[in-house]
Amino acid sequence: MYLSRSPNSQQGFLLPIVMFIVVAMGFLALAVARFSGQTSIAAAQEGISLQAFYAAESGGQYAMNQIYYVANGGIEIDRAAATANCVSVNGDVVNFSGAGLTNCSATLACASNVDAGSSSTFFTVTSNGQCGSGATSASRSIQVASFIRDGI
Repeated sequence: MYLSRSPNSQQGFLLPIVMFIVVAMGFLALAVARFSGQTSIAAAQEGISLQAFYAAESGGQYAMNQIYYVANGGIEIDRAAATANCVSVNGDVVNFSGAGLTNCSATLACASNVDAGSSSTFFTVTSNGQCGSGATSASRSIQVASFIRDGI
């Protein structure tokens, strides 16, 4: 007796397994592609956020320099002049053009308070740094505080 197999009698049980593997690998490839795209966007956003922090920090340093030094030409300053300089810095916008802070700016706010004994004036500078535009933008804020005392 001879068994004969004709092509029409084969069941094709491997076809569903192969289709499942192909579909599963396709979904895996799609997930990997999507994850790598999100990772690159997150890395760019982190870099812009760091730039915004440094823009805010530079704005605070600029404000302190304006309060204590620049307006008086480098001569010793008194409390009244420092308070006047604080008022003039309030609301300034510093636009940066140097390498690393291109397309960044810092908006400054300065407040002064006199202590109870009227011997010291405290300055608080708030600097808001902004970098980038649209979906790839970031904003960071810092506060810098200092004081000046008469007779020192």
